[in-house]
Amino acid sequence: MKALLLEHLWLLLGIGVVASIAAFYLAVQRRTKACLLAAKIVPAVFVILLVLNWFVVTDREAVKIALDQLIAACEAGDTKALGALIDDQFSATGMSKRQFLDAVAPVFTQLKIENVYLQGLENNPAIAPAPAVVRFTAWADIVGNTGGKYGKVQSAWKLTFQNRDNTWLLYDVQPISVNFQPINDVRQVIRSAESVR
Repeated sequence: MKALLLEHLWLLLGIGVVASIAAFYLAVQRRTKACLLAAKIVPAVFVILLVLNWFVVTDREAVKIALDQLIAACEAGDTKALGALIDDQFSATGMSKRQFLDAVAPVFTQLKIENVYLQGLENNPAIAPAPAVVRFTAWADIVGNTGGKYGKVQSAWKLTFQNRDNTWLLYDVQPISVNFQPINDVRQVIRSAESVR
């Protein structure tokens, strides 16, 4: 119910319009005090819910925003922006935050990740302070900075986010597959990206 009220704006708006029309129709047809009162109360309640929907950001929405920011930083090849989105206690199969950023910096100078299309997204935020887990598959256009196009790459990932001061930061990265080949170490992905010439 919380997800419906606070995350799905268009669904809530649709239900509100249908319920308001139904309450108005009953008020016109029956003209009882209860129906007339319902015709006034139902739209007012949905307006309040829409205002709440606008101002309240749930954990699921916040994690999705953090994921979108990570994708934007990767598309821009911006290690500084990427570093700001990573938790200080980050660990990707033994790599610290600094090691991870140092490893991806040469990849960003050599390749550009363009147009990341999320194919599937499973977002399971836990109640803070527990970590939230996001599993997703995506297609990305890979282009060399020298102009060569390498085509689309399909990959699946498991990302863990940790809530720090009401901000969801990347806590762990675990690749699942790249081009349908199972991979479980982020170093393999970085090495294969570095080998592209």
